[in-house]
Amino acid sequence: MQSMPAATASVPATPSPASLKAAAAPSDAVAALFVADAAARKSAVASFAAVAQKEGPSALTSAGFPAAVLAALADKKSPAAREAAADAIVQFVSAGAVKALEPIFIESGIYAALIEAFADKMPAPRTAAVEAVRSYVAAMNPWATSLILPALLHEIKTAGKWQIKTGALVILNQLVVSAPAQTARLTPDIVPVLSEAIWDTKADVKKAARDSLTKTTALVSNKDIERFIPALIKALINPVEEVPNTIALLSATTFVSEVDSPTLSLMVPLLSRGLNEKLTATKRKVAV
Repeated sequence: MQSMPAATASVPATPSPASLKAAAAPSDAVAALFVADAAARKSAVASFAAVAQKEGPSALTSAGFPAAVLAALADKKSPAAREAAADAIVQFVSAGAVKALEPIFIESGIYAALIEAFADKMPAPRTAAVEAVRSYVAAMNPWATSLILPALLHEIKTAGKWQIKTGALVILNQLVVSAPAQTARLTPDIVPVLSEAIWDTKADVKKAARDSLTKTTALVSNKDIERFIPALIKALINPVEEVPNTIALLSATTFVSEVDSPTLSLMVPLLSRGLNEKLTATKRKVAV
């Protein structure tokens, strides 16, 4: 009986460095998004956004869009490239293709890179980066607020560069406007961070944090406490002078509405401070 010839396994050819480089390179459509001419960039974005709206996020990833944006944002030698990368996000959102961008905005690292660019040494890329995130947040699904917010709060609390803090506060203000219900739910996370930021050593951060605190606490819908919100904010800003008086106001209030977590997020810092007051009468009012 004649033996069958042994089967030989086919070994896939190893791709050459040139082919790997070509595969990783952004497409011509993506490269056109970063040209120097602003009008040409806008036209290129409109064309590319139309494709992304039809095909979804896969159109962005297959064309190398995330990698191209990250590379441009990291180009330390070219402020124009960094500005163009941020502007591409703005134009992409303006063209109505935010839904295609949403699944990759955080996961790809674009969001983190834009936040880092809030502190760019050059004004144009810095402004463009803040506007890129602001425009994205304004157009995104508001239920993505819980995904966007943690990075902002982390930077407000820990960033070493004050421009990142003020940029993050700009984005937080946008969330208050474009996703009020979702942001209100998260005030227990927001208010403690802002309560610290209002004491920042940088005057710009302090001013922006106080503005954000005022706008965020305006989302509290408790009818019993809403008239006291200005007094509560003053107590956070000037605790020595204002805490006893504000506690006296609250202790004279009969709460009828449900005290939910947004309401508590505003009251708890005041009550905690009141328990540390020297006067026994103030501590008693806090307990009551």
